[in-house]
Amino acid sequence: QCTKAIMAPRLSRKAGVVSGQTGQATPDVLPTPAAQAEPVKVSLYDSPAIKAALDDSARQVVIEAGYEEDHFVSTSKILLGIAAIACALLAQFGPGKFPANWWMVFYCVAAYSVFTVLIYLHALFIEAGAILVCKSRRGTKQGLRMSSKMDRFDDQYTLTLYIGDKGSPGHRSVSTTASVDKFFHGNGYLCETALQPVVEQLLQEFEAKKNS
Repeated sequence: QCTKAIMAPRLSRKAGVVSGQTGQATPDVLPTPAAQAEPVKVSLYDSPAIKAALDDSARQVVIEAGYEEDHFVSTSKILLGIAAIACALLAQFGPGKFPANWWMVFYCVAAYSVFTVLIYLHALFIEAGAILVCKSRRGTKQGLRMSSKMDRFDDQYTLTLYIGDKGSPGHRSVSTTASVDKFFHGNGYLCETALQPVVEQLLQEFEAKKNS
């Protein structure tokens, strides 16, 4: 299976249906560029690139399992960053020349500092290390979150699914740890068919624990 994933681009798991006559998968629509994904290749000596590839693939498995991503967290962080950049540009290229426009530069620097602090607090308390934040599903107040950990120069990749803040009564979490050797070929290609069942099994454990 992993060899086939390398030889051809992976189609989305939702791009086909099973024929009742032949029992084989047949596409219900012609594949479009958006429905195709090129094989992912990274340097096996680059730990951040390995983790990023695994994170992206794991996120896609969760989303295709029916969880809807909540874009508020990422969008709000981007908007704060844009506001900080706008303040810096206004201070540098705004009307007037220093020191005549010192008051404008002062307010821009102050605003830039405020937005920088807000970005830090956003990453610390709202994003909180999550690589995926999902919308709450029916019957739940909070949505699923996913985080991962992989130390530099280490081959152990830990994936965690959780809901609620750590230490709160509604907190539930499940995690799994595996060597990245299970998910990459020797030439650096990611084997998504090896990672998918691991993430799906973790999702099943999460749902069972959340409902217990």
